Amino acid sequence: MVQIDAYTRPSKVANLSLTSTSQSINAIWELNEGYKGFNVSIKADGRIQTFNVIDQSSYYFDQLQAAVNYTITVITLSEKPKLESDPVEQSLHTKPVSPVWATATVLNHTAINVTWGVPEQSKGGSTITYNVTAHSDYGNETHNSSVTQNTFIFNDLSPGTNYTFSVSVVAGKEASDPKTAYGMTVPNKKKVTFVVMCTSETSLYCNKNTTLAEIKEELEKKFGNNYKNVYWKLKKIDEK
Repeated sequence: MVQIDAYTRPSKVANLSLTSTSQSINAIWELNEGYKGFNVSIKADGRIQTFNVIDQSSYYFDQLQAAVNYTITVITLSEKPKLESDPVEQSLHTKPVSPVWATATVLNHTAINVTWGVPEQSKGGSTITYNVTAHSDYGNETHNSSVTQNTFIFNDLSPGTNYTFSVSVVAGKEASDPKTAYGMTVPNKKKVTFVVMCTSETSLYCNKNTTLAEIKEELEKKFGNNYKNVYWKLKKIDEK
């Protein structure tokens, strides 16, 4: 008779749990069978790092990038012989961080280019996603897009309209606080002429420059209070 020794593989870990901040992930797991050694791996964008853990059931990954999806894998190791369990893995995004700044550049009557600064915590090669929104209070016009570059051109906007642009970093179901920029498309100008008649009991009162200035000021107040989201410019035309 020939005796052959054989060993079963170690049990895989249970209840792997991940929590994250903008630049770290903490992994915790359970194992009730007395194993002391584990291989813990972290992977993102095809890059993987593996760490050996002894006598602990947790591992803290730091110096990570914000708003990146990381996959954590834990494998149980048996001491003698060197056998590995089935892997247990979970994925989690690090928390998103707001763009550094945002600015809007008017291109023409219907287009504005929005550009923003990539968060320092997200730099380093991994692709992150941004949510970019354009909103106008006039007519409740809203445009929304999801992009991976740090610039976006909004087309098909309304001429002569003020827009508020918001840019947020998106990670899974979470979004950072937005950075905001403002811009107004080039207006399609239309000339509207109206006549104002001035009457006064004071002789030559209506011909005074101060009177004309007061009338112009009151008209500008009227336009300014009611047409903040529409281009307008008031100009006096002297009688010929």
